[in-house]
Amino acid sequence: MPRIFVQQYRSKGILAGNETATASDIDPFDKVDLRVGVIERVGRHEAADSLYVLSIDLGEKQDEAAAPRTVVSGLVSYYSQEQLEGKRVVVLANMKARKLRGITSQGMLLAASSAGANGGISVEVLEACMAARAGDPVTLLGSNDTTESLGKKAPVKRQRMIDAFIEGLSLDSRVVSYRGKQLMAGGEAIATQSLQTGVIG
Repeated sequence: MPRIFVQQYRSKGILAGNETATASDIDPFDKVDLRVGVIERVGRHEAADSLYVLSIDLGEKQDEAAAPRTVVSGLVSYYSQEQLEGKRVVVLANMKARKLRGITSQGMLLAASSAGANGGISVEVLEACMAARAGDPVTLLGSNDTTESLGKKAPVKRQRMIDAFIEGLSLDSRVVSYRGKQLMAGGEAIATQSLQTGVIG
C-alpha cells in the first residue's frame, strides 16, 4: 500500500537530501514534532484538483505574530471540505516548509490508508479526542513529556529520519502506535474513525 502523503512530499523535494544516515542510537520519534491541529478552514488548491489547502490551528495563536499553519494535503478524493472542518488531526509540525504546486505547506497531516474490497483505497486522517487542544503534543503511552518540557524541535531534513519514523507507525483496531506504544493526546489514544488496519503516512 503506498504511503501517499509521504510520497507527495518526497516528490517535491521536501524529504530529499544527501545528509548522513540516521545514527542507530537516535529514535526518530525523538526528532519529530507531532502536534494536535484543529482544521479551521478548507479550500481547494487552484492548481491541483486532488489537493486541499488547509488552515490548521496548532496552538500558536498565543504569539500575536503567528497565524494558523497552511498545510497542503491530497484528501480531495476521500473527504468533503465540510467533513474536514473542525477535525482534531495529527500534524508533523517540524518539517521544512516547501511549496506544493505553488502554495507553501508548513507541515504534513498524517493519515492511514487501506485497500477496500472493491480494489479501491480508503483513507482516513489520524484523529485526537475532543479533550485534546490545538498545539498539544502527541506523545507515547507512558511518556512523562508535557507541552512545556517538549518545547519546539529543530526542523527535520533527513529523508531517512522521516522514513524511519513512518515505518515505525502501525494501525490496529483503529488505534495508532509507534513501535508498539500507543500515540496519545488529551489523555486518549490517537485513532482513525473507522479503519481497523492500514498503512500510515
